[in-house]
Amino acid sequence: MPAYLVRLNSEMENPHDVVGVFVAGSLELLAEMVDECCDVSDCEYVQLPAGGFYMPSKAAPAPFGPPPDDDVEFFPTPVFLPAWSDIFFGPGESPWKALSR
Repeated sequence: MPAYLVRLNSEMENPHDVVGVFVAGSLELLAEMVDECCDVSDCEYVQLPAGGFYMPSKAAPAPFGPPPDDDVEFFPTPVFLPAWSDIFFGPGESPWKALSR
């Protein structure tokens, strides 16, 4: 099943802020999931190639049970593998496409 990176489009107040990484079997399902957290028409997406990110140092432990009262940063300093780093930070031809319903 493909993974997608979704971000706000260039028309938004904070353009290119990351909305999230989603795994969906279709663009329709992706749009449904994104609709849970923001307006789909404000977003654009790219299908992620094989890759990922990892924590070079100790990450915060994942809580089991109700969410903690304090903000916990689970991914404090992620390092992206090259294929994803280029998508997140690289220049060049834009692979991003508008996400709509």
